[in-house]
Amino acid sequence: MQFDAILHDVLIPNFCSKTNNSFIPSDIKATSVKVSEIDKADFARAWNAGLIKYVGSGKYKAVKGGTEGFFSSGPKSVTPRTFSLSVEPIITIGVLARLHFDFEWPAHLIGAQSVDWAFDAITQISDDSRDEYIACEVKKTRREIDSLLKLMHQYAAIPELDILTLKDTEKNAYKKVTALRRRKAPIFWAVGPDRYEMAFSVEYTGNSAITFKPMPLKALSYSAVKFSD
Repeated sequence: MQFDAILHDVLIPNFCSKTNNSFIPSDIKATSVKVSEIDKADFARAWNAGLIKYVGSGKYKAVKGGTEGFFSSGPKSVTPRTFSLSVEPIITIGVLARLHFDFEWPAHLIGAQSVDWAFDAITQISDDSRDEYIACEVKKTRREIDSLLKLMHQYAAIPELDILTLKDTEKNAYKKVTALRRRKAPIFWAVGPDRYEMAFSVEYTGNSAITFKPMPLKALSYSAVKFSD
């Protein structure tokens, strides 16, 4: 199935069939459906390969990891009430397809959402591992990707911060850095719309400092994994 067919024939009807809302398909906010052609194609690859499955209530689940909801509901005070397509989960599911098909990761080692929900997509080197090998964060705009990376580079050099002093976007970035320090993923991958993306090798030092070194996308390949002896 192509993305538009999946959206209009499956995703939207499933969301509208939720017992706790009264939406009909025409209530979708048309301006929210802003997905690039390549992101549509990547999502469709994941869908058609069975990398995600419908779990009810308008939500879908990857082979491993947390669930994703593809829509958000508008305010009840507005009539007619509308709902919107959430672009980040669409891109995230496309990332799963790319990890599997383009970078040849086995499906059972790919997941959506890390154990602490710090990252949107992950890979692990074994079924028993709870640590990420690739930690991937998805944002819906290029500006958000640029802002995230700027903040993460800033916080990577600071051992500890008082999160109560941070704004929401700053807390989000600091959460990624904290999760990297805790589980020491060797690769961080930031992905925005239309494959606006950057991959980094992550290096850790004894004083909790982190260094991000840009790396080519081919380094994301399963064949490039450095297994310990």
